[in-house]
Amino acid sequence: MVSPSTSCAVYVGLLGCFAQSGTDRLIAIGDLARFMAEGARDAGLEQADYFPTLDEAKNALSREVRAGATILVKASRSMAFEKIVDYLLENVPQ
Repeated sequence: MVSPSTSCAVYVGLLGCFAQSGTDRLIAIGDLARFMAEGARDAGLEQADYFPTLDEAKNALSREVRAGATILVKASRSMAFEKIVDYLLENVPQ
Protein backbone atom coordinates (compact mmCIF):
# COMPACT_ATOMS: atom_id res chain seq x y z
CA MET A 1 0.00 0.00 0.00
CA VAL A 2 1.22 3.50 -0.83
CA SER A 3 1.36 5.98 2.02
CA PRO A 4 -0.79 9.12 1.73
CA SER A 5 2.28 11.37 1.52
CA THR A 6 3.76 9.31 -1.32
CA SER A 7 0.42 9.17 -3.08
CA CYS A 8 -0.01 12.95 -2.76
CA ALA A 9 3.45 13.61 -4.13
CA VAL A 10 2.68 11.45 -7.17
CA TYR A 11 -0.62 13.21 -7.79
CA VAL A 12 0.93 16.66 -7.42
CA GLY A 13 3.49 15.76 -10.08
CA LEU A 14 0.91 14.28 -12.41
CA LEU A 15 -1.38 17.23 -12.02
CA GLY A 16 1.43 19.59 -12.81
CA CYS A 17 1.70 17.87 -16.19
CA PHE A 18 -2.08 17.79 -16.49
CA ALA A 19 -2.31 21.52 -15.78
CA GLN A 20 0.21 22.29 -18.51
CA SER A 21 -1.64 20.18 -21.09
CA GLY A 22 -4.32 22.73 -21.90
CA THR A 23 -6.80 21.60 -19.27
CA ASP A 24 -9.30 24.33 -18.41
CA ARG A 25 -10.64 23.30 -15.00
CA LEU A 26 -9.98 20.99 -12.06
CA ILE A 27 -12.55 20.19 -9.42
CA ALA A 28 -10.84 18.09 -6.76
CA ILE A 29 -12.99 16.29 -4.20
CA GLY A 30 -12.00 14.52 -0.98
CA ASP A 31 -9.54 15.09 1.86
CA LEU A 32 -6.34 14.36 -0.07
CA ALA A 33 -7.61 16.08 -3.22
CA ARG A 34 -6.65 19.38 -1.65
CA PHE A 35 -3.04 18.56 -2.57
CA MET A 36 -4.04 17.87 -6.17
CA ALA A 37 -5.70 21.29 -6.47
CA GLU A 38 -2.68 22.98 -4.89
CA GLY A 39 -0.30 21.19 -7.24
CA ALA A 40 -2.35 22.11 -10.28
CA ARG A 41 -2.50 25.78 -9.21
CA ASP A 42 1.26 25.78 -8.55
CA ALA A 43 1.74 24.42 -12.08
CA GLY A 44 -0.29 27.25 -13.58
CA LEU A 45 -3.88 26.00 -13.70
CA GLU A 46 -5.80 29.00 -12.39
CA GLN A 47 -9.17 27.27 -12.14
CA ALA A 48 -8.38 24.50 -9.67
CA ASP A 49 -10.72 24.18 -6.70
CA TYR A 50 -10.95 21.75 -3.81
CA PHE A 51 -14.10 20.53 -2.08
CA PRO A 52 -14.06 18.18 0.92
CA THR A 53 -17.19 16.28 -0.20
CA LEU A 54 -19.17 15.55 -3.34
CA ASP A 55 -22.16 17.39 -1.92
CA GLU A 56 -20.04 20.53 -1.56
CA ALA A 57 -18.74 20.14 -5.12
CA LYS A 58 -22.12 19.69 -6.80
CA ASN A 59 -22.71 23.42 -7.32
CA ALA A 60 -19.33 23.82 -9.00
CA LEU A 61 -19.94 20.74 -11.13
CA SER A 62 -23.35 22.05 -12.18
CA ARG A 63 -21.94 25.47 -13.13
CA GLU A 64 -18.88 24.24 -14.99
CA VAL A 65 -19.82 21.07 -16.79
CA ARG A 66 -21.80 21.30 -20.02
CA ALA A 67 -22.61 19.23 -23.08
CA GLY A 68 -19.52 18.49 -25.13
CA ALA A 69 -17.11 18.83 -22.20
CA THR A 70 -14.44 16.19 -21.73
CA ILE A 71 -14.42 15.03 -18.12
CA LEU A 72 -11.81 12.90 -16.39
CA VAL A 73 -13.05 11.38 -13.14
CA LYS A 74 -10.10 10.08 -11.13
CA ALA A 75 -11.99 8.16 -8.54
CA SER A 76 -11.45 6.59 -5.16
CA ARG A 77 -13.51 3.48 -4.50
CA SER A 78 -13.32 4.14 -0.78
CA MET A 79 -15.25 7.39 -1.31
CA ALA A 80 -17.81 5.79 -3.65
CA PHE A 81 -16.94 8.23 -6.42
CA GLU A 82 -19.17 6.38 -8.85
CA LYS A 83 -21.69 8.84 -7.39
CA ILE A 84 -19.90 11.60 -9.31
CA VAL A 85 -20.48 9.85 -12.61
CA ASP A 86 -24.11 9.20 -11.69
CA TYR A 87 -24.55 12.87 -10.74
CA LEU A 88 -22.97 14.07 -13.98
CA LEU A 89 -25.08 11.72 -16.10
CA GLU A 90 -28.24 12.91 -14.39
CA ASN A 91 -27.46 16.65 -14.41
CA VAL A 92 -25.40 17.54 -17.47
CA PRO A 93 -27.33 18.38 -20.66
CA GLN A 94 -26.65 15.96 -23.50
